Amino acid sequence: KRFLLILILLSSIALSDVAGTNKPITPNRLPRTSQQFLRQNFPYAIPIDTQRTNKGYSVLLNELIYIDFDQRGRWTYIHSPNGVPDRTIPINIKIYLSQHHENQTIIRIQR
Repeated sequence: KRFLLILILLSSIALSDVAGTNKPITPNRLPRTSQQFLRQNFPYAIPIDTQRTNKGYSVLLNELIYIDFDQRGRWTYIHSPNGVPDRTIPINIKIYLSQHHENQTIIRIQR
């Protein structure tokens, strides 16, 4: 019984470490690159939730904008209901969209 109890306890501790990889942080704890990106591209948005994850950082802004950053602070995923910043869209995609989907807005992008 004691061995089983210890095994269950150790398993639950190990699982909580894996599951609990997100840690709330303040926006000023983001890498400088991420902070600059937010200031340049979303100057009026307010961070609602900022997390340190096992892959980098996640930020939720008040305009329902969600951004993931890697460990160095470079964006890896952006979801913005009003459209992602134009400078985040590669030129070849911009050209294709202008030729085939002229009036469409990109609301999600990932690299």
